Amino acid sequence: MNIISKLLYLFAFTLILYPLWGMLSPLTFLTELIEDYPKAIEAAPLQVRIVALLMLIENGFLASALFTISGFIDNPNRLYKIKTAGLLLLLYPFVLTVINALSGVVLHSHLTEAALVIELSAQTLFYSVMGLALIGIYQAQKKKAI
Repeated sequence: MNIISKLLYLFAFTLILYPLWGMLSPLTFLTELIEDYPKAIEAAPLQVRIVALLMLIENGFLASALFTISGFIDNPNRLYKIKTAGLLLLLYPFVLTVINALSGVVLHSHLTEAALVIELSAQTLFYSVMGLALIGIYQAQKKKAI
């Protein structure tokens, strides 16, 4: 296992651990959420735990892509792993958008007039671009093998 693979595994585990903090200590995690959801300052601990669970799903999706890429790096003969990682990265911005919308609904449910904002940025869509690149690499390698 090389250093890049180890780092990807470490980043994937970190992505999974981060929302667990929100489930274990919702009041301290709320300060993190307020950066993205300023009106959530009065959110109840249960609301924060629900959002942390949603973030666990989102981060688990991205961590799965990192685990799959690490598996490919460790064993490049498993070409299907690069395609799987590409598909996960391609879909990630849409998962992220849904999770962010649901998180906003949960955190602002105590407000009477809350706006729902859906944001697609170049930064978010970059995951899809990288996913397409990985799928392109998969297809090029598959053609080369034939």
